[in-house]
Amino acid sequence: MYLAAAPPALVAWDLWFGRSSIRGELRPAWCAVDFFCQTDFPPYFLLIFPLVLILILVILRASRPGWRIAPDSGLTSSALPSAVFPEVVSTSALPRLLKTMAAIGYLLMAAVAFTLGRFSPLAYLPIVVAYIAGVILEGTRLDRLVAALRDNAQKILVIGTSHLGLILFLKSSQSGDLVQWVFPVLFVVSLVAMIRMRREIGPIAWVVLAAIVLYSARISSWQLAVVGDEYIFFTDAKAIITPLRLSEVAAHLFDGTWTYGAHPYVSSLIQALSMLLLGRDNFGWRFSNIYLSAVSIGLFYLFFKGFFSRRVAILAALLLAASHYLMNFSKIGYNNLQALFIMSLVLWLAGIAVRTGRPIAYSALGIGMAGSFYVYPGALYVLPLPLVLIAMHSPGRDRNSLRMIVMTLASLLLLALPLVLQVEFWESKLAGTFVYDQELASNTTFLGFHFASNLLYSLFSYLYIPNETHFVVSSYLDPISAVFVPIGLALCLREVRRSRSAAFLIVAFLIEAVLIGTTHDRPFPTATRMFLMLPWFSLLAAIGMDWGLDLFGRRLAGGRTVPAVAGVLIVAILGLNLYQSTRVFRLRTTGVASLEALFLRMLQHDAQQDPYTLKDYLFITAPDWGIDGLLTLQDVYKVPPSPTQLHRLVAEGSELPEVELGLISHLKTVVIIQPWMDETVRLGLEERLVDMGKVQCQVSDTPLTEPQFSFWYSPALEDLCARANEDW
Repeated sequence: MYLAAAPPALVAWDLWFGRSSIRGELRPAWCAVDFFCQTDFPPYFLLIFPLVLILILVILRASRPGWRIAPDSGLTSSALPSAVFPEVVSTSALPRLLKTMAAIGYLLMAAVAFTLGRFSPLAYLPIVVAYIAGVILEGTRLDRLVAALRDNAQKILVIGTSHLGLILFLKSSQSGDLVQWVFPVLFVVSLVAMIRMRREIGPIAWVVLAAIVLYSARISSWQLAVVGDEYIFFTDAKAIITPLRLSEVAAHLFDGTWTYGAHPYVSSLIQALSMLLLGRDNFGWRFSNIYLSAVSIGLFYLFFKGFFSRRVAILAALLLAASHYLMNFSKIGYNNLQALFIMSLVLWLAGIAVRTGRPIAYSALGIGMAGSFYVYPGALYVLPLPLVLIAMHSPGRDRNSLRMIVMTLASLLLLALPLVLQVEFWESKLAGTFVYDQELASNTTFLGFHFASNLLYSLFSYLYIPNETHFVVSSYLDPISAVFVPIGLALCLREVRRSRSAAFLIVAFLIEAVLIGTTHDRPFPTATRMFLMLPWFSLLAAIGMDWGLDLFGRRLAGGRTVPAVAGVLIVAILGLNLYQSTRVFRLRTTGVASLEALFLRMLQHDAQQDPYTLKDYLFITAPDWGIDGLLTLQDVYKVPPSPTQLHRLVAEGSELPEVELGLISHLKTVVIIQPWMDETVRLGLEERLVDMGKVQCQVSDTPLTEPQFSFWYSPALEDLCARANEDW
């Protein structure tokens, strides 16, 4: 434990508490190796690398206690109702007819597309629908399925009501609706019902609800409002439902280059549906990421539970729910976290497939894998994982195994065909990879260093990240969870020969570390993709924690104290993640807030403290800079209340147009001059504003950082400057 605790302690000492003197002291020894010196690891990794290696070797050579990494050989029985996956498929002619028609239609559409270059989305939709209907009818017993749903109706209703009540309460608390107190009552009633049914529901339902709350906190915070390029996702999603036309949705459903020429239409459609149901504003837009991330935790739990112990699965789920990475990154309006949901869905379906061996399970897996093509492109990195799992548990040495694999690939290709045919779709995927960077791809020395250094960055990103971006700082796991990752890794390596679960975890972890962490064209792995490593880091940490708790219970205390120790550990991990997502994040990003973020801060504080004084905001800009982004910001956050309160005046010189003097001189008009405008013009404009009785207020992120912009206002609005600079 001392060996495992030292590395995260060193990183926290440096990045959390600013004690970086150790960097300089170890720099000469670190740079004795040229490769290390060229990386962006701090020099104290000269201590961390050998500490982690020694820890792994110690565990590998230690005697094996009674603890096991999985309850059996790594393939636990399925709890899936037989109604869903019966042993014998339907003998009815209808499913076979639907699948045959779908196959013929698929071949015809593919032939036309390849020969004539034509593809009709509206004609392809019935093919997809017919195939899915055939798969469902062939592989299910509808009477038993209905009976199973009826038997579990109360549980489904209670969980569904709890989600609905929580979402509506979170939504209303953001908008300040008068009816918001109805929704917490609904939520509390559903929680009471969940408590009464706690044995049937299980702990994971509570974990998912907790994740929704944690991820939604501070969803409107100005600190998490602007990355820089996310608002096109808002405008593209809003365009789908303004107005919503089903014919247009169907026509664009297979468009793989909807946003930025690289992101599929379906990914924006997901955000659009969230906005349609929850509001065309900040909450409705960003919440789709939050909800999908929370639901993915439940699916990861079901997958982990099928191959590891129940305690490992719930610990991994708790670590994901408490993740500071997901708390902050999920606030961005990107579509990226849709890939995390697809990963959880595909792994869950793959687990069902290898445990049941039923045809419908493999067909469902193929359909789920096809979803990787329709969301954030990072989901494509998930595709090798189910194939590896199938290969390890169903080696394909008999005809039935090969048939199952063919069914998986057939389902995948049928749904993915429309995007596979789009050349632009594949061309856009090259952007962001090392192949796209000709200088990097053509220089073997640079390429070798790129892969080697980024593999190290990826493997140790649970502990330290050299590039703090997208609201994620210091590391991808908190310091306590980071203690257990190398322990879990060592335990998996020790058990790899006798546990297929351990073998799959090691292989999957390495595959994702290479694909996600090294194939890009940037100096470091980026937070926009590395969230796909979180499930593996969390699972490794959970295995290490499970081993530690077992050791504690058998050698140092009675078994009765283990749940209490586990509870204290989880509370401490949650506290550290909250601290890292707020306090540490704020300290590490001080002074980097943009004009847009600080302007939003001013508007939010003013709306809270002086909601009845409507102000106009006039931006005086050069011809080459506009306020379209600020108008979009107003549309998202609804401050100021109306877009007509935002004005722009193009300044060719330091003279103010006569027609604008009335607006400028008004007591409730706030004037912002573009900070990077030509200095001579800017100073001249400032003199005119002083002559008109306006006073200047400089807006900074903190009192110790440089001002990002200034605004000019009437002395009658005396408190406005203080509000604009609140929330250090």
